Amino acid sequence: MISVIIPTCNRPAAFLHKAIESAMVQSLPPHEVIVVDNGTFGIDRESLPDQVTLYRLPKRIGPSRARNFGAAKASGTHFAFLDDDDWWDGNFLRKTWTALHAKNARCVCGRLDTFRQNRIEQFKCATPQTLTIPVLLHRNPGTTGTNLLIEKRLFWEVGGFDERLRTSEDKALVLEILRADEKSR
Repeated sequence: MISVIIPTCNRPAAFLHKAIESAMVQSLPPHEVIVVDNGTFGIDRESLPDQVTLYRLPKRIGPSRARNFGAAKASGTHFAFLDDDDWWDGNFLRKTWTALHAKNARCVCGRLDTFRQNRIEQFKCATPQTLTIPVLLHRNPGTTGTNLLIEKRLFWEVGGFDERLRTSEDKALVLEILRADEKSR
C-alpha cells in the first residue's frame, strides 16, 4: 500500500494538477494521494479529484515539515513523495515496487528523466556504485524526493525529512538512509 505525498507551496495550479494526475493514473494505483498545502494562497479544494486528501498548514512552513506532516497522516506501508512541479511515468510506482521486492530492500531510487525541448530525456539513475555517502556528499547521483519509494518504518527510523533544511532535504534523507544501512551491517 503506497501513500503518495505531494507538498505544494504557491505552484501554478496546472503544475500541481499534472503531478496529481500522474500519481493517480499509475499502472500500480496508490493506496492514497495526499496533498499538503503550505502556500500563501490556498488551493481550491473543488479543483482536486475527490480521491485526493488535502491538508492546509501554516504558510511557508517548508517542504520538510509539509512532507513529514503528510507522512504522519498517511496510512500506507510505503511512501512515495512527488514534488508539485514534477510528474511520474505511468509505470513509476510499479517499477519501483517491483525493484523494492526483487532486491528485498526497504527503499529504492528510480530513474530521473527531464523534459526538454518538448521531449523526455533520460537524466540520471543512481546505481549501487554511485549511491554512496562519498558520492552523495560530493554531488547528486540522481536522488530526489520525487524518485524514492521508502518503507514507512524506515522513513521514521531515520527521522523523516530534516525540518531545519529548506533545500536539499531530500538529499539529506538519502544520506541518513545510507548511514543507517552502514550501521546495520
